[in-house]
Amino acid sequence: MGEGVILVLSMSDRPSFLLVKDNNVLCEFLGEEGNSTAFFVALERDLKKHGLSIEDLDAIVLDAGPGSFTGLRISFAAVKVWTFLYRHIRVYSVSNLSVWAREGLIVVRPAGRGNVYAMRNEDGRCEFFLIPESSLEEIGKTVIWAQRIEPKMLWHYFQKNLNTLTPSNVETLLPLYIYPDDCSVHKT
Repeated sequence: MGEGVILVLSMSDRPSFLLVKDNNVLCEFLGEEGNSTAFFVALERDLKKHGLSIEDLDAIVLDAGPGSFTGLRISFAAVKVWTFLYRHIRVYSVSNLSVWAREGLIVVRPAGRGNVYAMRNEDGRCEFFLIPESSLEEIGKTVIWAQRIEPKMLWHYFQKNLNTLTPSNVETLLPLYIYPDDCSVHKT
């Protein structure tokens, strides 16, 4: 699947993308935090510069989070619209914590409110959880603090794990929110 036109999209930290054609990086955009408008302007500009449009995409590698609530909502909404309009586009949803994952380690990112969002990788299975930062010492495993994710890192992860990744069902695709309960509608 490395062939064709692939958009690697991340908005969990800041709006950014990588545009790849036949395994060659055409361009990269690293926007400023909180400026999603610049992202869409840059994407349209760079697609046109290379004679492409969203319709020409064969796949999207999507950063599923955790990260910025607004950034994730924007990126997931855009991807869902694009794949509704152009049904041939495959989507590969990847947690940014997976990029840092190593067997037997705990990978964490700050979640605010004194908590961390963590991923444990044991026996090839990944488990996500939200825990108080103060409990990290009790876990008894080596902890890695994940840094800002860049599209090139997602692209390398995608290439390395292509044989084990399957396209996501876009209709049920959800981001990994740091506080899922805060993002749910509760009927009373």
